[in-house]
Amino acid sequence: MAKAKVIVFANQKGGVGKSTAVMNLAAVLRERGKTVLAIDLDPQHTLTDFWGVTEPQYTTYDLLMSDGEWRAYETDINGYTNGPIIPAGDQLAAAELELMAGSPSWGLALTTALEPIKPHYDYILIDSLPSLTVLAVNAIWAADGIIVPCQTEIAAFNGMQLLFTTMSRTIGKIRKRYQMLDQVIAIQPTRFDGRIAHHKNVLEGLRQLYGDKVSAPVKATIKYSDGSASHLPITIYAPEERAAWDDLADRLERWADNGEK
Repeated sequence: MAKAKVIVFANQKGGVGKSTAVMNLAAVLRERGKTVLAIDLDPQHTLTDFWGVTEPQYTTYDLLMSDGEWRAYETDINGYTNGPIIPAGDQLAAAELELMAGSPSWGLALTTALEPIKPHYDYILIDSLPSLTVLAVNAIWAADGIIVPCQTEIAAFNGMQLLFTTMSRTIGKIRKRYQMLDQVIAIQPTRFDGRIAHHKNVLEGLRQLYGDKVSAPVKATIKYSDGSASHLPITIYAPEERAAWDDLADRLERWADNGEK
């Protein structure tokens, strides 16, 4: 039986659009007939809030700490179904210390928990927190591929490069010759405003450094905030903005079809 491709959305800089990317890519993939599970691995639970899940009984804390006990939630928003998602809650922050205290193989907790889940989905999309922590290492270790949303600002650009360097060094201590960039499926420029010279310069810098890995930019618009507040993906809330997400989905499916790990 085929197993899901596990895709992690990562950047050390916060506010670059990771949760937005998970929500919208999941929506496009489901439109294409794919089965998709979203996982919120950020204690700030932004993706969970976007989904409209409130006060869940089971969260990613339980997935990591309770022998793989989990439940996926769906939400119905005016006839549109978001889901499934394994949501995050405030207690997820405690998992960091508990994992390190409880097992010498703390970095593999998520990998182990996902094994019985993977046969049931085509893709598992993980929203990772914007820091280099136990949870972030778990996410990267479990990943088959990585998508890096990068706001077209120099701080996000620097955060992305720091993520590549630090994770390559950390995981490389165990996995020889590991380079995080080798796992990257796409770098997605976000909040791009073509009227701003700095944005254009950062986008050009991304393309010069990373070439074909750079996907179509996500335009800066209040529609994303409004759509998230309404718990709806952009494909439903403002479908005229979907081009960047179709491009990202195309890239992911080509990568998956090529059998890359």
